[in-house]
Amino acid sequence: MGSEFPSLHDIEIKLTLKGLDKIKCHVPVRAVPISPSLLLELSRHLQLDDPTHVSLWCLFLFLFFTFARKSQFMVDSSTAHSPSKLVTRKDICVHDGVAIILFRRTKTLQAGGKILSIPLLPIPGSVLCPVSAYQNMIQLTPAPRSSPAFVIPSNQGLVPVKYHFFQKVLKYLVAQTGRDPSGYSSHGFRRGGATFAFNSGVSPDLIQVQGDWQSDCYKQYMVSDLAHRLNVSEQIRDAILQM
Repeated sequence: MGSEFPSLHDIEIKLTLKGLDKIKCHVPVRAVPISPSLLLELSRHLQLDDPTHVSLWCLFLFLFFTFARKSQFMVDSSTAHSPSKLVTRKDICVHDGVAIILFRRTKTLQAGGKILSIPLLPIPGSVLCPVSAYQNMIQLTPAPRSSPAFVIPSNQGLVPVKYHFFQKVLKYLVAQTGRDPSGYSSHGFRRGGATFAFNSGVSPDLIQVQGDWQSDCYKQYMVSDLAHRLNVSEQIRDAILQM
C-alpha cells in the first residue's frame, strides 16, 4: 500500500507482538509421544510375517530410536521432489550386530558436506529390537542398494512408504489399542524417542545431536516423567534439611 515497513526490532513492534501473544493465547498442539509400551501394544496388531507389516514395523522402530524426521524415511509432497533426502538401503549397514544409519541430507544438513551417523544396538529377545526388525525386512522385501530403505510391495512393484498411508495405518493401530488416534502422528515417534531417552538418563546434548536439532527447540518435545520432577523437590528438601 506504499507504506514503509518498520524494522521488526523496533520497540513498538516488539511490544505489539508481546501484546498479541497475551491476547491471542495459543497452545501448540503437539503429537502424543510414542512410548515403548505403546509400541509393544501396536506390534500385537501386526502380522510380522507380512512384508508390508514388517516394513512398517521396522519404520516405527527406526523413527523411535533415531529421533528422525519423517522426510528421512517416507515420501510426501516435499520428498517426492527431493528423493536425495530419503535414506536408502546402501545407507544402512549391519556390522557385528550393530546397525549403522547414514543420514546424508537432513533439514539442517542440506548442503551434504557432513554425514550424520546413527548406530542402533540390538535388543536380544525383544520385539522392539531395531536390528532384528531391519534384517527381517530386507529378507522379506529385498531391494536394490539404491532403493529407499523402506519399500512395500504393490501392483507396480516395490514402492516407497508414503506418509498418508503411514498415517492411516498408525491411526488404525492406535485405535485398536482403545486410544483416541486423533493426536498420533509420525512426529510422536521423534518426540517419544527423545522423551524416553531423556527419562532414561541420556544427556540432553547427545539427544540434540542424534535428533539433528540445531536449536534448543527439542527441549519442548521432551516430557519429563513424574519421578524426575519429584527428584527436584527431593533435592530441594534434602538441601534444606542439611541447613
